[in-house]
Amino acid sequence: MTAVALRRAGAQHPEAGAALLVMAAWLLLFLLIAGGAPMQDLHAALHAGAAVPAEALGWLTMTTATMVPTALPVARRLALTSLWRRRGRTIALFLASYVAVWGLFGAAVLPLVALLGSDAATLLPAVLLVAAAWAFCPAKWRAVRACRLVDPLPPSGWTADRACWRTGVRYGQRCVLACWPLMLAMAIAGHAAIGLMLLLSAVAVAEKRAAEPSRLARAAASVLVLAACVSAIVPPA
Repeated sequence: MTAVALRRAGAQHPEAGAALLVMAAWLLLFLLIAGGAPMQDLHAALHAGAAVPAEALGWLTMTTATMVPTALPVARRLALTSLWRRRGRTIALFLASYVAVWGLFGAAVLPLVALLGSDAATLLPAVLLVAAAWAFCPAKWRAVRACRLVDPLPPSGWTADRACWRTGVRYGQRCVLACWPLMLAMAIAGHAAIGLMLLLSAVAVAEKRAAEPSRLARAAASVLVLAACVSAIVPPA
């Protein structure tokens, strides 16, 4: 690919850098599983020596890998309607505030999961069934549709930065309302459950990008019920 083609692709897809960050997050998660004994020993040592930072980093990585893909179309739209020199800043502020909302969600649920200890894994099938039931709730689909309602940003200055940050927070709140059972399941399963993470992330992305999201309710619920059955038979590692 020539330099001109690369510049053209960058102009058309200013969210490409964020997409690469998502890929890096997935790569890190895969390395934790496929990296063999050295990676697993390092992972265990980090959790033993600095449990809270390690859990926070794991949650941040998992959120980046699974939830940021659902926000990339909105990030692209905001960037394309911003001044050229502000495109990178717009995406960074929007996604940082979006991830911060999910960080607060993690700060609320991770201590509860830690308090339950090994008993938390037994709740995973039930949480996935809750997610399946939530797929039929009108409140979920109102939140999904609201995710598409993003106001234009001011052109420049502090007002643009503040509006971008507030847009990310508002989008994150709607996303939490729509997807909280999925992320609760991920918090219980842990960032080593790659297969489940891929499945739940795919469900969230499909719901956000469907032309009429609520029509996916039955399909999403069926997938989540199947995941609940599998997790009941083969608990995550």
